[in-house]
Amino acid sequence: MSNAKTEAKPRAISNCAPRACAQCPWRVSNQGKRHPGHWYTLANLKRLWNGLRSAEAPGMTCHPTDPNNPVPDGCPSVPEGADTRECTGSLILITRELLLLEKYGDFKEYRRLRRVGLTRDGVVHWALGRVKLGGTIMGTGAAIPTLQEDPDVQYGPLKL
Repeated sequence: MSNAKTEAKPRAISNCAPRACAQCPWRVSNQGKRHPGHWYTLANLKRLWNGLRSAEAPGMTCHPTDPNNPVPDGCPSVPEGADTRECTGSLILITRELLLLEKYGDFKEYRRLRRVGLTRDGVVHWALGRVKLGGTIMGTGAAIPTLQEDPDVQYGPLKL
């Protein structure tokens, strides 16, 4: 039995932290670790990245700060009234992809070299909607903060 929330409750999304949290699934140091919520499995990383790269998911919350994230038995629930943040690790990865696209200067060349990189819809969402036009965090109106580069934040097994 899980104490996972069955209905997502509306909540305010706060800016991401400048650094990825210790529990971030995008940290290579976490990938492959056992977790009751399967946060660090290859299947979960692929699912998360596919949503982000194609803009099917407009953003990603920081798992340990989101009370709507299903919590398996044995894991502490997010405290009521916790500050739900956007995932810093996901934004670091997206930013890197946008910089590579800019470096290649051509979407077709970028996609040839980055087979699971951003899709056209992803580029439009992330580059135009979130970065170039005063991007906001998951539609809240707050600007994305300056992110601290972190070599531990990687796709790991996705082999981009």
